[in-house]
Amino acid sequence: MVPVEGDLRPWPADGSGVSVSLLGIGQLVGWSWLFPPFIWAFGAVAASRVETFEFDARTVRAWCASDPALGYEVTRRVAEVLTKRLKSTRSRLITVSMQPAGTR
Repeated sequence: MVPVEGDLRPWPADGSGVSVSLLGIGQLVGWSWLFPPFIWAFGAVAASRVETFEFDARTVRAWCASDPALGYEVTRRVAEVLTKRLKSTRSRLITVSMQPAGTR
């Protein structure tokens, strides 16, 4: 899913933990559709009115399997998103951990 309008706050699918980012227009929401076992690890909560573009994961995976160049490009772009999110999450968690417990 990719927001085309509005903002989403990612959240662990089981409702635990804290949200550490805000996703806006054009930012990929989730990647569990690309990697086995294809089970959602995170959801998202609307932080404003949101419209999204949703794609059929099985179809995209089939296209990637039948076209190795496309598969490589999709995987490379998702890996780029993962890298940026991990760096951002690390930074956010360090910041939060430095705050007094009652203000987190």
